[in-house]
Amino acid sequence: KASPANKYSLIFWDHGAGWPGFGGDDTCTNCLGLMTLPHIDRGIQLGLAAVNMSKFDLLGFDACLMAAYEVVAQLSKHCDHYLASEELEPGHGWDYRSLRLLVGNPTASPAEVAKQFADDFLAQARTKGTNTISLAHVDISKWSAFDAAFGELMSALIVKTNEEDAQVLSALSRSRQQSLEMMPGYESEGIDQGSMLDAMAGNLPGDLAAKASTALAAYNELIVYFVKDELMQWGTGLSIYWPNPSYFYKSSYDTLDMSQVEEWRGLLKDYWAALGDAVLPGAEVAGYQFDEMFVEPTLVADSAGLNTYTMQGKLEGANADATTAANLFFGWSVRTEEGAEKELWIGDVWAEVVGKQVQATWDGQVWGVSQEGLPASPLFAAYVDSAGTGEIVLQAPVNYSATSCDPAATWQQGFLHIVRRADSSTTAQLFVKSENEQGLVSEVSAEVGGVFKPFIYAQITELADTGAG
Repeated sequence: KASPANKYSLIFWDHGAGWPGFGGDDTCTNCLGLMTLPHIDRGIQLGLAAVNMSKFDLLGFDACLMAAYEVVAQLSKHCDHYLASEELEPGHGWDYRSLRLLVGNPTASPAEVAKQFADDFLAQARTKGTNTISLAHVDISKWSAFDAAFGELMSALIVKTNEEDAQVLSALSRSRQQSLEMMPGYESEGIDQGSMLDAMAGNLPGDLAAKASTALAAYNELIVYFVKDELMQWGTGLSIYWPNPSYFYKSSYDTLDMSQVEEWRGLLKDYWAALGDAVLPGAEVAGYQFDEMFVEPTLVADSAGLNTYTMQGKLEGANADATTAANLFFGWSVRTEEGAEKELWIGDVWAEVVGKQVQATWDGQVWGVSQEGLPASPLFAAYVDSAGTGEIVLQAPVNYSATSCDPAATWQQGFLHIVRRADSSTTAQLFVKSENEQGLVSEVSAEVGGVFKPFIYAQITELADTGAG
């Protein structure tokens, strides 16, 4: 009160989950847990009212995944500027030495402070060797224009999906496939909103493409500063919820009470309903047998001896003709001690769909992990070979326990994030879900004596029409 400031910021620091909320207590399985977006919204509103303020100059989240369309839609009324990351943040978080800017420049604008935080965050991550860095500064004065343009696009798309327009459904599926995924290969639920709009502008027909381009232009005005490392080269700043496949959809998304989210949610459900479902029960004969037994003995074919394999299949089911996107899995067929045959999946690839025919190529790589010369265990790994940098980025689901004494009693689900650079140097980060029901994901340091076990997907029954979409 004696020395009031001219500008105010509020920075949240802890674990973030995007639209589900922020700040769960991972030390207690029976505690209140995560603060939901409505709780945060109400808390900020009451706090501002108590000190007779209308909004903050800068609102930020030093936490994972909080640069999300849904979060900004809920909290934009409380600030002029917003700063957050659309990806998982490394454990070190932001570099708060950024505040030294105010010592030499006490009249610095919120935009200058946001830029300093972003630049220092990226610089610190490079010093510490951490990856998937992103931090976006959102100019809230541009939010209403973007929201209106995006809403107009959604309304038009809802009309077409309700009409089951095959061209539009195919364009939406290609756009989802071409968008940058947050946490690829790990229950991927969020995609980069800017890359999605860019893909829509390129894939949608006619007037819809124009509406997507208008929304993209407004989005680019909204994100006034954005830092990212080489592994986020297609990132643009904000994510949006679009789980794939649809059975990853969380029913709690239905509880978000915002008109913008309600319209987006409706579009997703109309899109899935229009697609229906088609299954891939088997594969066509191809002319090469790999050394290891695959799920179908003739599933893969060698392409000109270049260690690239072509996988083919034929879709069946009532809605097979309407299928617009697919992915094909590869793995081994094994026999259990009881004599049952079980398929183990160690990877998947996006496939091209032409009519009822599905085809995909696979580069023949199977990833594994070993310790001290022991036999390698295969990983179900999503990976990107960054041709421009020579880097390979790997994400593989694992179960982790901090102790080797009865680890099964304390398994935590998580994943390894591994980067192998062109100079053969490697960095690895371990992310795990917290033990409470919200399952917040955060980076942890593996304990000496700890254990992690690769998570491999298994299929015991025949593929069938499940109605999952």
